[in-house]
Amino acid sequence: MPRYLAERYLVREADAEVAATPALAEPRSGEGVRLLEALYIPEDEICLYVFESDSVELVEQAGRFDRIVPVVSVSGRR
Repeated sequence: MPRYLAERYLVREADAEVAATPALAEPRSGEGVRLLEALYIPEDEICLYVFESDSVELVEQAGRFDRIVPVVSVSGRR
C-alpha cells in the first residue's frame, strides 16, 4: 500500500496547546487510510505524519496539512 508524508506547520504559541491536546497534533485514521507514525518537532514548529493509504485524497481528508508527498520506506530494521 502506498505511503505518504504529511506536514503541518504550527506557531510556537500553539506548542502548549498541542502538547495538552494530542488530538490536535494527531490526524484521524479511517477506511483506506492508516496513521503509522506522528512526530512533533517543536524546534522547527512542525508535525510530520506517515500514512498508509489507498490515495492522497484520503490523506487530505484525515486532517489539515500544509503538504502531502508520497514516500518510500527504506528502514534498516531486520
